[in-house]
Amino acid sequence: MNFQTVRWVGRLLALWLLMSCMTQQALAHTTGESYSTLSMRPTGVEVAYSLRLSVLTQLVDPGLLDGRTPRQVFQQKLLNHYQLFADGTACERRKITVTEQQDFLRMSFQASCPEGEITLVNRAFYDLLPDQLHFARLVDANGNFVAERVMDTSNTHWLVPTEVPEQTLPWRYGQLGISHILGGYDHLAFLATVLLLVSGLRPLVLAITGFTLGHSMTLTLAVTGLVALDGVMIEALIGLTIALVAGEAIVAPKGHRIRYAAVILVAGLLVSSSAALLAAGPSPLVIIGVTVFYGCYLLACAQRPALAWRLVPAVTFLFGLIHGFGFASSLVEIGLPTTRLVLSLLAFNLGIELGQLAIVLVTVVCLTLLQRYQPMPPVAVKVARAVAASGLMALGVFWFVLRAWA
Repeated sequence: MNFQTVRWVGRLLALWLLMSCMTQQALAHTTGESYSTLSMRPTGVEVAYSLRLSVLTQLVDPGLLDGRTPRQVFQQKLLNHYQLFADGTACERRKITVTEQQDFLRMSFQASCPEGEITLVNRAFYDLLPDQLHFARLVDANGNFVAERVMDTSNTHWLVPTEVPEQTLPWRYGQLGISHILGGYDHLAFLATVLLLVSGLRPLVLAITGFTLGHSMTLTLAVTGLVALDGVMIEALIGLTIALVAGEAIVAPKGHRIRYAAVILVAGLLVSSSAALLAAGPSPLVIIGVTVFYGCYLLACAQRPALAWRLVPAVTFLFGLIHGFGFASSLVEIGLPTTRLVLSLLAFNLGIELGQLAIVLVTVVCLTLLQRYQPMPPVAVKVARAVAASGLMALGVFWFVLRAWA
């Protein structure tokens, strides 16, 4: 074994350790999102805060509940860590109500504030969810959009503006789209699986284009209210798309697509059967549909290997439809302005695309430069791809199981 081989073995071990650390961080710090709407009224500020119940139940150790329900924990954390201030004086909260609607826990209250500039201070759930993004939205008394703010652990204060020029709305929604894709670890993981699966500029462009067309279509349909799907099922299916494509990235170089198709079809049958028998988990029909489609795609690629790269855009388009509903679930909660709706929606989608293209471009350039100035032996390249794909596949399966049976 020469020195170069030893060096690359060490680098591959370092890559494996990095993937393991990333997976452990994903297990320990599941990214979540919460939302609040502040409505300015003559009598004060009406506040509505929402968080997915499934996110809370995944994070809270049952031993920490101490006989309390998740709804009680939700209310207590908000009362302690979500507050409005007027020139440093806490606003009085009245008419506090907590409800559960479509897997969302929601708390609403009225805040009576003295005269002065209003500041929102939000530290709720960051002890359980350090990577959480909170989308705070300000509307006027008529429900018209005024402003929004994306808050995180390093950005917990917002000086609530009284008005924002309407001309800035598209730019703000474009920024929101960029923030959403950069904070969407599961969407980034899917893009990584596509990069591992395809090789060459043209196949990569076609695959990314298919994904873009798919999620743009369902994002528009969902936000405009033409189509509505179960958010929990969508989040589970996003994990499944990552696992399926990552698995193909492992078996494709070895020509084992037919075996992989058989595994996918059997696994789909077992998952759908267990979901039907237990009356819990993902929709059996949806799982059957996805696995049959993907199994047929794999068989077609095995029959015509030379045309496999032409079929990948069809897969990324279909899976893009699923991811589009994931993007839309956040935008629906955040809300769109009643005026300039189309322009704001286009700006949000454009922000997603710009963030997505920037990530892909930076990744491709870095890998190209690395291969040019520090060329890896062909064997090392194959092993590195398999290591990265196996880590992403494990992460996708984990997300699917966690979200489907939460």
